[in-house]
Amino acid sequence: TTPVPGSSNAAFWGWSFSTSALGPSGSTLQIREADGSGAMRIFDYLRYVYGSTFNIVKSAGTPLVIWLRGGTSWNCGSCMSPAPISFLGFDFGAQIFIPWTAQDSAVWSDPVTAHELGHWAMTSFGTSPGEGGQHTVGCPTLPGQAWSEGWATAFSCLARAKSIYFDKQQGTFFWFDVAQRRYSNGQLWQAPQATAGLLQLMDENEVSAMLWGLMAAA
Repeated sequence: TTPVPGSSNAAFWGWSFSTSALGPSGSTLQIREADGSGAMRIFDYLRYVYGSTFNIVKSAGTPLVIWLRGGTSWNCGSCMSPAPISFLGFDFGAQIFIPWTAQDSAVWSDPVTAHELGHWAMTSFGTSPGEGGQHTVGCPTLPGQAWSEGWATAFSCLARAKSIYFDKQQGTFFWFDVAQRRYSNGQLWQAPQATAGLLQLMDENEVSAMLWGLMAAA
């Protein structure tokens, strides 16, 4: 973990290139990983999701800052917080934290980026159930958290037009397919029981699967 964002060691990502190094028109501009290409990849997806949501709701979402740095992880893993923060003269209404280490490589996962932006979209344009905290793939959780996490994953799948979600956490790569209700390790997909009522524990990805089915049928 690192000092709290907003401290004196934090800064905006940025790049500068001399015109002589750009080459002729149409040349490829390469930002290497050591120079922070992960930050550019995150920004590019942020720009895409911002544009997509604006086209749907015709309104800008909450101003957002994303925290990441090479060799840095966070206590929460990848997460979104609706807590406001002021930084270098800018006011942000929400924050996203993305790990960028050899063990936790969410910075390279489009599904994770879009998932956290799904939380941002929920707080920007809807209402969050307010249930959060640690959650584990394939483990049923409280219905409010299942709704929040499942909705964010469904948002990720819709944004990417792909039902497969993948990430690398604690050195382990995993994936699951919400369309097929299938985990990569063969783990049983737990479906809710109609007789257990609305307050039963739920697999968050069953929420994702149901929402994906609704979107696919639309």
